[in-house]
Amino acid sequence: MDLSITNSVSRKPLPPRIHPRSSRRSRRSLLARLRDDIAIMPAIKLDYATIAKRLSISLEDARALSPKTFNPDATPRLTRHAIKALLNGKHARRGGTTIATRARNLLKIASAYSWDELLEEPGIGAAKATEIQLWLEERGTHLRGRDEH
Repeated sequence: MDLSITNSVSRKPLPPRIHPRSSRRSRRSLLARLRDDIAIMPAIKLDYATIAKRLSISLEDARALSPKTFNPDATPRLTRHAIKALLNGKHARRGGTTIATRARNLLKIASAYSWDELLEEPGIGAAKATEIQLWLEERGTHLRGRDEH
């Protein structure tokens, strides 16, 4: 009887090997998304306990991932993701034809959106839309109303 055949048949298959770079990238993107979500929450007056509960993370993680120099009275800045969505979105042409021109006219582009149009943009959810809305209000303008054209 050949034992090597039975041993090779009875072995369990090895789990698929995950490339270390791809797992690092997915962790980084997860952390980046969490940081983006957490960055807006203190601006809408949520404390660390509420942030942790809403995102299903620990209180320590909420503190660690939140902006270190948060000042509720400071003018909020838009996150990279929100800026990218506005520069490439439905109303981006109102700001110009080049990315540089659009970046200079970001206020004009953002104020052209209504709440519903903003939520229709890929990658924009309620948190990002609220971030953009607060950013506009800090600058003395607002999202377009449903009846405005």
